[in-house]
Amino acid sequence: MAVLKTLQAEGSGRWKIRRLQEVLHWLEPASTTELAAELRAAGVLAYDPVSGIYRLTTEAHVVTAILDPLTVPGLDPRRLATAFYGRYGVRPLPGSPGRLVIPMSTVAEALELRERG
Repeated sequence: MAVLKTLQAEGSGRWKIRRLQEVLHWLEPASTTELAAELRAAGVLAYDPVSGIYRLTTEAHVVTAILDPLTVPGLDPRRLATAFYGRYGVRPLPGSPGRLVIPMSTVAEALELRERG
């Protein structure tokens, strides 16, 4: 989550690998390169091989918008989960431990709030 929040806050939205290494300064350069490859494989980062530029995908922006409020230090995770489930209609996916069903209305609301800043 820290990586997504940092990249989203960085502003340019487009990075060559050296710039990613600078922005994610707390990681070793080789670790940033590995992480970029993993995030590409997961669909979080898109990569243009012609320009050598990475960018966050739309899905990454959605995930960050939804999960960002959940990363506030000091909140009791159980209380937060109860409130989140009740307010946004998020529910556990039956038969898939650790996976959630997120209604499209929640995704749309998160994107709208993000755009308003």
